[in-house]
Amino acid sequence: MNRLLLICALASSLVVAAPAFGAEPERVAMLLDQQKIKYEVDKDKDYKIVFEFDADKRTQIVYVSGAVEELDGMKIRTVFAPAALVDKNPIGDRMKSLLEYNGKSKVGAYELDGNILYFASRMVEPFTGEELKAMLNVIASVADDMEKEISGDKDEL
Repeated sequence: MNRLLLICALASSLVVAAPAFGAEPERVAMLLDQQKIKYEVDKDKDYKIVFEFDADKRTQIVYVSGAVEELDGMKIRTVFAPAALVDKNPIGDRMKSLLEYNGKSKVGAYELDGNILYFASRMVEPFTGEELKAMLNVIASVADDMEKEISGDKDEL
């Protein structure tokens, strides 16, 4: 089981995006403002966005990492959303289906961090405001769908 968790955590995707701006700290705020997306900066300096799904009367939290990681000269930022609290909703029997989803996903993957199942994607900087908005929408939708599947009517995340 630990091996499956490790594979799940490593199976995240990279999105290569068109040139736009550099990786300055305020860049994400500028792009979110440009797209008229409301956000707040949390204690970890991540950008927290709350999506509202009016049809389902639900919300979904999505984060854009405030930190930029580097890999072989690429600047990488993570967009992620909690999908389930695993201590309240065990997911052991879903691991195979989560890994299968990761293998078919065009962008993003499920990851486990502590007691939280996240849906996350990596974006290579620079990216445009439109690309960020599209990624936020995908991450929010997929994470909220999994939350509904796992926890039913609960809207904890």
